[in-house]
Amino acid sequence: LEPVYIEQNLTLETSPTKAFAAWTMGINEWWAPRTASGSQIRLEPFVNGRFYEAFGEDDQGVLYATITYIKPNEALHLRGTPELIELIDRSCLADNYMRIVLESRNNSTQLCFSHHIACGANEAAQVAFDSHWRVLLEQHFKPFVEKGVPYQHNP
Repeated sequence: LEPVYIEQNLTLETSPTKAFAAWTMGINEWWAPRTASGSQIRLEPFVNGRFYEAFGEDDQGVLYATITYIKPNEALHLRGTPELIELIDRSCLADNYMRIVLESRNNSTQLCFSHHIACGANEAAQVAFDSHWRVLLEQHFKPFVEKGVPYQHNP
């Protein structure tokens, strides 16, 4: 079994500023899946800021990651919790790291995304991780950042 390393690139018809805002301030509008119905996804855009899902009353929720590096409109690095991995595949709970890098290219933005998962995963789990991020970035994030179309969560 090998560690999982996902790397995906996506061209966005928007500015790095708008793409960064969608990752930070607008993440609730496009992020899926969710642990709880009616929850809110939040990202605190500063070092040690939390990326988490809040639900219920009395501060219930789940922490998905913390920010380890942030450079507005250019880069965001997060250290994930096992709970983030569990959303995708329950067989591989381990330390994980995500990097989002935004580069301006003429009138568009190149998003370079990587996710490194330390556990050893079988081929089916690796395919599931890659597919999860491809759907999330291409079908949820891209329509939101380019056209303002939020992802429609199941009730």
